[in-house]
Formats: sequence, structure tokens, C-alpha cells
Amino acid sequence: MASVAILIITRNRCRSLMRCLESLALQTHPKSSMSLWILDDAGEDDTVRTVEDHFRKEQTAGWASLHLHRNESRSDTAFSRHRLEMLARQENPDSLLVLDDDVTLDPAVISSLTGYLDIHPDAAAVGPRILFADRPETDCHRPNFVHPWTARYSELATDRTVDCDWLISACCLFRSADLYAAGGFDPSFVTAHEEVDLCLRLRRAGRRIVYHPETRVWHDVRLSTPKQERLYYLYRNRFLVIQKNFRGIRRLTAVLFGLTFSSTKAVWDAFRRNASSSVELRLILRAFQDGLLSRWGTLS
Repeated sequence: MASVAILIITRNRCRSLMRCLESLALQTHPKSSMSLWILDDAGEDDTVRTVEDHFRKEQTAGWASLHLHRNESRSDTAFSRHRLEMLARQENPDSLLVLDDDVTLDPAVISSLTGYLDIHPDAAAVGPRILFADRPETDCHRPNFVHPWTARYSELATDRTVDCDWLISACCLFRSADLYAAGGFDPSFVTAHEEVDLCLRLRRAGRRIVYHPETRVWHDVRLSTPKQERLYYLYRNRFLVIQKNFRGIRRLTAVLFGLTFSSTKAVWDAFRRNASSSVELRLILRAFQDGLLSRWGTLS
């Protein structure tokens, strides 16, 4: 039976996390083949104590192992996922399930996803259908594609299993050998687009990224305007995706597209939100400038 390390980052969302853990406890995949790795990213709520209590109750349930770690200062998504990858590597799992703390899973999810990787050795990653928690029959995230010349993203509405360029990391199973060979999540992204980069690197290595909607999860998220700090990473990190995954004339074309169409759209969207020119607009312009100048890492 394929072994799975489940990686969850959490910060100040204890209730959501507990709903996620309850759905993991109901998985049909044998617990003896699952390890659970939780990282509290410098949260300020009762997560650590609550998870410790939960682990004490689960100790007799047959899990391969249970782990709780904590960042003393906030590190955000990409660094924290990379840290969990390295921690889980010591147990040499067959696959790594990257999971958001506000996702709940159908009981068959892990068995279905690991089963797909078992019979498709050319696949490096597989993800389920992800629906809104408050609209349980409505797609929240779909299989995604990156235009080979403009780096523009698009998605496909489908009920069929399809290959794609990248999958949202709210719930995605990676074959560990492929993920480690590709270097895992790049901490330079901090947050936003890190899964795009990882999936494109896997694709460039000749591996498949597969959307497999026969099994379902539900994401307790409401799509709205991102916070200003996240807006910075959303725009800046598009250039990091291009620099890392595009070559030659394709890179130049994608950068020029970003500077013309993407920047114009970003400024227009900011005006539509009645953004303050002294705050959000300057942040967007800085994101494009830092992206062009390859200034990565945390916004200071």
C-alpha cells in the first residue's frame, strides 16, 4: 500500500483545521500508510494546544506517525511547504499530499489519488475536483494552463480526467521522487504561484500533471479581492514563473505581454476597486518593478 505524507500549513484557523483533520480521520486509505505533518506558521490562536489534544486521541488509531511543528516567526506558504517537504523526507513516503487547512475531503480521496499514481507511473501529480464548501456542487478550482508565449493563465471546465499545466495546491498529491528531483516548492515565491512553478518544472522534466475529478474535496474559501500584501506577490511572482520556466524568445514575449497587457489590467482593476493611488497602485507598480529586476523574497 502506497505511503502518504500529508502536509498542512495553518495559521489562526483552528476551527477550519479541525474540520480538515476530522475528514482525514475518515479516509479509507489505511492509517498505517499515512503520516500527518502540521506546521503552525506563528499563529496566535489555540491551534497548537488543540492539535496536541487531537494527536493524543489519534495515537491509538493506527497512524504511521503524527507530527506538529511551529514557525516562531511567520514564513508564509512557499517556505513553510518547503520546510514540511524536507521534514517528511526522513520517512521516505511514496507521495506527498499538499493540503490547505480549510479543505475537507471525501473519504475516498487519498485512496483514489494514490491509486491513480500507482497505475500511471508517468504522472508526477494528481488533484481531485475542488468545490466550494458553501456551494458544494460548484467548482472552486479547475485544471489550469499556461500560454506558451504570453504566460497567461486559463482554466478548463470539465468532468473528465485531463492532463494540464498546473493544479491548485489546496489539495494535490505529488509523487515524492518527482517532487524532490524537481527541488520542491521554491521559497523565493513566499506566497502565490509557487504551485504553478513547481508543476511547470515537473512538466519540463517530462512528467504529467493530472486533474482527476472522480473524487471530491471542498474548499472553505470565498474568492474576493486579495489583501494588498498578497496583491504584490500575485503580480511580482508572475515574472518569477516566467524567468524560471520560459526560455529565449518565449521569455521575452511573455515579459513584454506582462508589461503591456497585464500591467494595464492590474492598474485598471485597482481603479475599479477605488484603490488609493498612494497605497495599492504604488504596491502594484513596485511588484512589476521588482519582478523585472528579479528582486525576490519577502516584501520589506
